[in-house]
Amino acid sequence: MLEKFQTTYATQIWVKYTTCLGVFLAGILLFWISSGFPPHAWRFLLQTLPLIPRLWMLKGPSILLPLAALILLSFTLLFFWMVLATVIIWIVKEQRNYLLERQRFEASLQKAESLAANDLVYQQSWQQPIVAAPRVAGQSQHQERLSSASSVATLEPLPPKWHEEPTMVLPLNRQTTTETIKPLAEKQYTLSIGTGLDAGIKRKDKPNEDRLLAIQGTLANDTCPQPFGLFVIADGIGGHANGQEASRLAIQHIRDVVIPALLSDVKINEEQSAELLLDAIQEANNSLCQYNQMYKSDIGTTVTAALVVGKTISIANVGDSRTYSYTSASGLKKLTRDHSLVARLVENGAISADDVYTHPRRNEIYRSLGHKTSLDVDMFTHPLTAETTLLLCSDGLWEMVRDPVIQEILSAELPDATKASEALVQAALNGGGQDNISVIVVNVS
Repeated sequence: MLEKFQTTYATQIWVKYTTCLGVFLAGILLFWISSGFPPHAWRFLLQTLPLIPRLWMLKGPSILLPLAALILLSFTLLFFWMVLATVIIWIVKEQRNYLLERQRFEASLQKAESLAANDLVYQQSWQQPIVAAPRVAGQSQHQERLSSASSVATLEPLPPKWHEEPTMVLPLNRQTTTETIKPLAEKQYTLSIGTGLDAGIKRKDKPNEDRLLAIQGTLANDTCPQPFGLFVIADGIGGHANGQEASRLAIQHIRDVVIPALLSDVKINEEQSAELLLDAIQEANNSLCQYNQMYKSDIGTTVTAALVVGKTISIANVGDSRTYSYTSASGLKKLTRDHSLVARLVENGAISADDVYTHPRRNEIYRSLGHKTSLDVDMFTHPLTAETTLLLCSDGLWEMVRDPVIQEILSAELPDATKASEALVQAALNGGGQDNISVIVVNVS
C-alpha cells in the first residue's frame, strides 16, 4: 500500500498538492488540540511527576487513574507529532530528489546539445523541444501505448520524479517523420520505429521496471550523410522501485556515452560503433556497481541494445532481454543469447527449448549489469539491409508470446512498425501479461 502511494505521489501532481494540503491542515489541527507546542499535556505531566509522592499521601491509589490518563494522552500526542514530522521529512526528501533528478536530466541533454552546437550542420538542425500532451490521470498502465515512428529521441517512461512533467521529445535533425537516407551505395532506405511499453496485467499497480530508448538521426560527416540509430531495452532487477532505478540509470548512462560521441566532430565509422556501444554498456555497469556500493543495495538490470551506424548494426546483450531479426524470406531469428539458467540447461541438453517457458527457475539469470565490475558483454554485428526488421524486447514479451506467433504478427503488420509494436504488446497482454512488457521494432525498407 505504501509503495503504491509513493508511486502515485511521484506520477500525479494533484496527489502532491492534496498530500501537502492535508499535512498542513493536520498540523494546524494537532497544534490546536495540543494547545500549542510543546503540548499542554506534556508540560502538565512534567509538573506532576515530582508531586506524585505527596499526592499519593494525600489521595492514595485514587491518583493512579488520572495519572494513567495523563500519561496515555501525552504518549498519544507524541505519536501523532512524530508521524507529522516523519511525513514532512519524507515530503522534503521527495522534493529534493525530484529537483536533483531534474537537474541531472537537463544537464545530460545540455551536454549532448553543446557538443552538437560545434558542428554547423547541427547548429541549424537543433530545435526547441516539442512538448507532447501529458499523461491523463487515472489511465491504467496496461492501456497505455507509447509508440513512435519518427526520427526523434524518445525515452519512455521518463525517470522517476519526472512523470508529472510532459514528455520531452528532442529532435536530432530537421525531419520529424521517417527519414530517407542515401548512403554510399547510392541506395535509399528508410528507418521506421515503433515502440511499446506496458506494465502488464499482473504488475499494473506496481512500478514499471522496464525502460526503453529509441533515437535515430543523421550524421553529416564528410559529404555523405550517414544514418544512425540507438535502441536500448533495460529490464530492472532488485525489487520494483529498485529495479526501476537500475533500468533508468542504465538507459541514462548508455545514452550519455553514445549520443555525445556520435554528435562530436570525431568520425565514428561502422567498426568503431561496436566499441562505442561496448564502452557505453561498461560505463552503465560501473555506475550501477558504484550505486550499490554507496547505498548498500543490490540493484541490477538486463540490457539489450542495437547501434546502427551506416550499413552495420552493432548489438550488445547482457541478461535475458532479446534482439531478433526478421525478414520475409528467412523469418524470425534470435540474434542474442540468454544469460539464464534455463538457457544453459537447453544448451546442455537437459531440457527442451519449449521447457524454457514453463520451467520453475526460468527467471533466474546469471549475468546482469550492476553486480560485477568486470562484465562480459555479448557483442554481435548484423548487416543493415533492405526489408530487415529488428525487434528488441524484454522477457515480458517473449515469455508470453512464442516465437512463431511473434513472426506471424511481424509478417502481418510490417512495414508499419507502430502497428507491429502495438500488436506485440497486445499479444503479450492476451497471453497473460505476467511481467512488464517493452518492445522496439525497427523496420528497414
